[in-house]
Amino acid sequence: MMQQKGLRLHTDQWIYDYKSLHCIQIMKKTQLYLTILIILLMGYSHVDAAHIVGGEMYYTCEGTGAYTITINMYRDCNGNGAAFDSAPGAFTLGRLTVYRGDAEYDSYTLPTPIISEIDVTTGNPCLGAPPNLCVEQGRYNLSMNLPVSDETYYIVYQRCCRNPTINNIVNPGDAGATYSVDITPLAQSTCNSSPRFVGVPPSVVCLDELLDYDHSATDQDGDFIRYTFCEPVDGGTSNNPAPTPDLPPPWSPLAYNIPYTFANPMDGNPRVTIGNTTGIISGIPEIEGQFVVVVCAEEYRGGELLSTIKREYQFNVTSCIPVIEAQIQSTEIIEDLYVIKECGTLDVQFNDISFPADNVDSYYWEIPLDLNDTIRWDSPNSIITFPESGLYDGYLVVNPFTQCSDTALFQVVITPEMNPNFDTEFQRCELGPIAFDNSQVLPSVDQIEWAFDDGNFSDEEDPYYTYAQPGRYNVNLSYTDSLGCTEVYADTVRYYPIPEDWEIELDSMTDTSCPPVDLFFSVKSDFLTDEYTVTWKTGDGGTGVGYNYQHTYEVAGTYDVAVDIESPTGCKDSKSYPAFVDLPFGFYVPNIFSPAAPNPLNQQFCVDILCDLRDYEMRIYDNRGTLIFRSLDFNNCWDGYFDGVKAETGVYVYRMDYLDKFGVERTAFGDVTLIH
Repeated sequence: MMQQKGLRLHTDQWIYDYKSLHCIQIMKKTQLYLTILIILLMGYSHVDAAHIVGGEMYYTCEGTGAYTITINMYRDCNGNGAAFDSAPGAFTLGRLTVYRGDAEYDSYTLPTPIISEIDVTTGNPCLGAPPNLCVEQGRYNLSMNLPVSDETYYIVYQRCCRNPTINNIVNPGDAGATYSVDITPLAQSTCNSSPRFVGVPPSVVCLDELLDYDHSATDQDGDFIRYTFCEPVDGGTSNNPAPTPDLPPPWSPLAYNIPYTFANPMDGNPRVTIGNTTGIISGIPEIEGQFVVVVCAEEYRGGELLSTIKREYQFNVTSCIPVIEAQIQSTEIIEDLYVIKECGTLDVQFNDISFPADNVDSYYWEIPLDLNDTIRWDSPNSIITFPESGLYDGYLVVNPFTQCSDTALFQVVITPEMNPNFDTEFQRCELGPIAFDNSQVLPSVDQIEWAFDDGNFSDEEDPYYTYAQPGRYNVNLSYTDSLGCTEVYADTVRYYPIPEDWEIELDSMTDTSCPPVDLFFSVKSDFLTDEYTVTWKTGDGGTGVGYNYQHTYEVAGTYDVAVDIESPTGCKDSKSYPAFVDLPFGFYVPNIFSPAAPNPLNQQFCVDILCDLRDYEMRIYDNRGTLIFRSLDFNNCWDGYFDGVKAETGVYVYRMDYLDKFGVERTAFGDVTLIH
């Protein structure tokens, strides 16, 4: 962190408080990340896997004879080493060979790997990994069918070469690696799945610090697992980095530089070992460098070995400097200064977010108010009440008086309340603008914004605004000061005027010749909404509600249809509409008939009465004016005879007199053609 106003000095200097000048000695924050003395990988002129740092292989039984093979490879993703085999842009298309006993059974091309970056860990809470360290995992999944056999299947993947800087292997730059898993006859017959290692070892191991890493595996079948350090074996050469086919077992173990062995892969005091039943690797490494460590997990069921999985991994041992970074939750960070802004309140929340949190044991906060007053506390999170608005400087020390301590400087900015508020003024029942009156604007207010809740905004101090539609609008008025603090006041505006241009329309009526008849009315307006109440009065005692209304009239006549509209805020308006109902006809008269017609309905001249008629009289005349037929009953039809003799074929005139349903005298004339 940077020095700020005398609050903090570096290592072997002193921090003085403003009141008593007592001192707190604080370790200088490490300005640079850890120096890793190891170069993980070196480049080669030939295309080999010089950046591979480890790998393992598993199998999963999906059903008798059906297996999924999983290969996890690990590589340093910095530098210019080769990519994972079969990865996009890789020079090598990886292959995998299956042996049944001593004989080659099948081979497979590795699919495109699923590549993910591995979290770089150190196993030590005081160690921060350097930013240039990068480890990737490439995962291959293959499906294969392996019929149950009385021989063991060996799944083999070989690749060269290793990093030339490895300490414990002879000539590592020309030494390959074999990644394999065996499926025994017992494992085949029981559809066994191999164990899987739980995690990935730390990429950095601290020199002269306790190594305590859980390298255990899980087994979905619940079998017993025994752990050992085991031998790394060769596979491929610098001239043939990816053998095709991969060579079968037995494979040649790699030679170790003295004093290392596969069982003693790193110098340590106490010696680095692995728990046979726990899988925990423990010890204190004493030599800096890179070391190949191979862990075997043997799976037993009923005392019989089912399978063995192994993981090769490159352990990088280096000197570790305890690192912890003091951090404070803040509004912004300006050149290592944490700025905490509070708007309109004297109560400020302080939250420690120092990293890593598990390594923080104690805290010391200090804010000098003046020469005679200082605020101090020792909890990670606290609410502090300040005497007034303004600027305050302070600092936080995490783990004071310890080796892993660090200091963070902060500044508190407290602005006064702005208290936005507004009133409105408008004619609530008439269309028109609303006057928004900003009650007060303090000098500290730098920006004003109105949000009218319909997608429109204004930055005027006292705007006039007209809504296009009625409704309840939640209007927000926000003040923003020069420091970016914002306060918002919200209020509801109920805008429900009634326009003058709404209309009543008769949309349609039923197509009928006599009452009752249905009339369909509607209120037309581009402004009104369903929130308004619409009430109908039909002029014959009927009432109804809604923008669309249907009414049945029983009697012909002219009716004054009235509509009352009321808004949610109590505004009212009324209009009327004259509805004319006239239905003079209520019967049907045919214009031709024949007694010889095949259809009985066409053999007589009959009148179909559609509406109630009274005092009915029908008279029919020939072309000479002779009365041919007369009836007072509409059920009595003319059969085409006159005085018992067929009337001549021709055109005849009828006259029908009657009283309609409403007692009105009516007469209907027409002609009808008779055909014999």
